[in-house]
Amino acid sequence: MKSKTITRREKKNQLTLEWAEYYLAQGFSVIPLLPKEKKPAIQWKKYQKRRPTKDELVEWFSDGENNIGIVTGKISGIAVVDLDSDAALEFANQNAFAETPTVRTGKGHHLYYMYPADSEVRNFQKRDDLPGIDLRGDGGYVVAPPSIHSSGTAYEWIDGQGLNDLPLSTEFPDMILTKKAEKTPIKELLRGVPEGQRNDSLFRAVCGLMKVGSNYADCLNYAYWFNERNIPPLPDDEVKRTVKGIFDRYREQKSVSQFSDPIYMQKTKILDLDHFDYATVLWKGKDLQKQDAKIEWVVDSILPKQSITLFHGRGGIGKTWLALQIGEAVAKGTPLFERTTQAMPVYYIDLENSFPVLVERIKKLKIQEINFWHNSSDTPPPKIDSADWIVYKEKLPPGLLIVDTLRAFQSQDENDSKHMAAVMGNLKTIRDKGFTIILLHHTPKNNERTYKGSTAIFDLCDHVLSIHGSKGPDGGEDDDLFGKYRWFGTKDKTRYMPFHMSLMFDTDEIFVEVKGPDVEDSENIRLSITKLIVNNDRLPMQSEVVDAIVESTELSKSRVQKLLIQGDKVFWTSKKGGIKNKKVYQPVFDFSKLIYKSDTGKLNFDDKTFDLLEKYLLWEGKDFIKSKPHRRIQFDDLYIAQVNSLLNCLKI
Repeated sequence: MKSKTITRREKKNQLTLEWAEYYLAQGFSVIPLLPKEKKPAIQWKKYQKRRPTKDELVEWFSDGENNIGIVTGKISGIAVVDLDSDAALEFANQNAFAETPTVRTGKGHHLYYMYPADSEVRNFQKRDDLPGIDLRGDGGYVVAPPSIHSSGTAYEWIDGQGLNDLPLSTEFPDMILTKKAEKTPIKELLRGVPEGQRNDSLFRAVCGLMKVGSNYADCLNYAYWFNERNIPPLPDDEVKRTVKGIFDRYREQKSVSQFSDPIYMQKTKILDLDHFDYATVLWKGKDLQKQDAKIEWVVDSILPKQSITLFHGRGGIGKTWLALQIGEAVAKGTPLFERTTQAMPVYYIDLENSFPVLVERIKKLKIQEINFWHNSSDTPPPKIDSADWIVYKEKLPPGLLIVDTLRAFQSQDENDSKHMAAVMGNLKTIRDKGFTIILLHHTPKNNERTYKGSTAIFDLCDHVLSIHGSKGPDGGEDDDLFGKYRWFGTKDKTRYMPFHMSLMFDTDEIFVEVKGPDVEDSENIRLSITKLIVNNDRLPMQSEVVDAIVESTELSKSRVQKLLIQGDKVFWTSKKGGIKNKKVYQPVFDFSKLIYKSDTGKLNFDDKTFDLLEKYLLWEGKDFIKSKPHRRIQFDDLYIAQVNSLLNCLKI
């Protein structure tokens, strides 16, 4: 028997997997990176806490395409010094960095050291006291051999300095772990600085003034004033040029806090354009498709994780009751309306309700696990636009944060777009720390189906939920039957998935979901609505629909009234527009159930209602037919072409 010939490709595939398995055997946590890139091919955070399995390695590396990444820090027992330039290598030689396993990279070297037992090693990039040197510790990773650089060069262990040649050095360079010296406080700088420090002190002082709202003229005058204390002072034209340059750059960046924040400047490389590499920040769509990134739900299909959700409704509609139900279900990890929840800490910030009212509702709902911070506390919850707002992101473990209400959570006019944009900006900062946020919010007096206040609130949230009443047959919301019903769902905006449901207050004053009508009932109601339209040449009023359905079915009047509420926006739609502007109904047909028969060239509806549907569509298109009588015959062809096109799009 002839032995199988192993191709070069198969050798590469085998080699990549073998290297990954070798690194795992060394105790390293390994992750896949995109081919010829540094970007992870998966969501890799969990591999900072656990190492992958051999099965995972086979899944990632058996085809030989992906690059190999090694997670640094305590999980792998290593910290890696990245020498990214010839100057950095020279710096390491001059400071006698200890010999240790070393990788030749695309532009420099990676020095693998044993993780220091008595220190915590965090990542850093581009420290100005360590030119061309980066550090990868906890929360970082490095590209490992035999990965391929974007230039086509392979990462490789230097001869005689591989993991099998040298032990990981325990002599980690002291200057790498030593924190950069603290900056001199601005108030000290204002007393005057010597030559060599004048421009830096001027920059920091002007940025500090801008943070408290000083305008250009004030900043320039102050700059002249404290420049006189420098030894020697800068020329006045240089001071003016520097202040103008700061203001011009600030206008470009839109945020003085970002512009003057060295971490922000480091991340965006605003001050290091010579070294900016666009390939490190841009993603191709095909690469993003490979990412193991999925939307997570705190409450399945209702509340997306790590989002800002605006939840609006008029006063007294039940926002707080429902928010408490949501919070308790999440705190316990128990289903809500038969939907799964993701258990997490829940914090309820109540600045709206009196303490006795809150306690009464907690007792009625038997709330046990929510953490409450009430406005009557000795230390009341800080407002989001106060100096203490950072307590939420710094001191609370990430979880679900429910704010009751947004209006009470900030101190200025909710119609002020600039202020509300800043408020939402602070909330986004909290969100990005891992929080999911629900903002209870009021509606205008004349419209319970929209939010109140500046458009900045709507623009900067991620998800909008609304709760409002469902009106009875006579339009009365306080009717014994209809006053208990609520419409709850997404409204106008969501970055996720739209939904809606019918809810009802039960006798214990908790919300329960009201299931929609079954298929047979909904079909009977929809057909009755359609017949009324065809026979009367207009949309029927609610009372006509109820009477027609009761007459043609065995359903009772009260049952039909309930079903009309439950099936609204699913099987039919309702709107005001009839006699005396009363509610009228129109059917909703699911065109995905239409079947096109190629042998007859006709469409059939699977529930045998096509004839009625055709008449209804002819009625709906009567303006088209009336305006162009000679095309009456062509209307069917037009309709068939439109639906057939829809079917093709839906791939039915």
